[in-house]
Amino acid sequence: MPNAPGQGSSISPVGRQDSIESARVSIERASVPDSKPRHGAFGISIRSALGPEEYPRLVAVWRSAVDATHDFLAAEHREEIESHLASDYFPQVALFVAVRGGVPVGFAGVAEGNLEMLFVDAAARGTGVGSALLSFVIAGHGVRTVDVNEQNAQAVGFYRSRGFRVTCRSELDDQGRPYPLVHMAVPGAAATVDAGAPRTRV
Repeated sequence: MPNAPGQGSSISPVGRQDSIESARVSIERASVPDSKPRHGAFGISIRSALGPEEYPRLVAVWRSAVDATHDFLAAEHREEIESHLASDYFPQVALFVAVRGGVPVGFAGVAEGNLEMLFVDAAARGTGVGSALLSFVIAGHGVRTVDVNEQNAQAVGFYRSRGFRVTCRSELDDQGRPYPLVHMAVPGAAATVDAGAPRTRV
């Protein structure tokens, strides 16, 4: 899928976002349906997205995250990506939302073991939201790979600190835009350069 900037994927919402944190956050793998929230550290709960009615808030989170971390993104590309989030990108992934105090502060999207997007509201960066989301999708949804915008050095460092390693590099993003991607995977995972779904890169 085409990429949208963030901390988890490449200019994905992958795509992200969160500043590098030293503490690892473990999220309990409860045996209840995904629609029910899991409560973790730092007052964060994670649940499945509520659907299209929640998309405007998630787009706002994406916009805040991109403003904080994607100064390399041209205005026209940002507008193009944002215009596709609710209509094309969000419906193609399993979407999980981090909530604090009843307010969505971050989200992650997963497809076939790849973290397609991970974005954290700028006001919540450095407070454990990104770590909680990543731990959640790794433990509960089999995430093993992620594509990250090379120019988003904080995101690359974030995933490295969580055990991901660079497997290869692409000069352009999925849509042929001039934003190099680094393809990362946890040891033993088979990285795929083109997973076929529209990506909003972190």
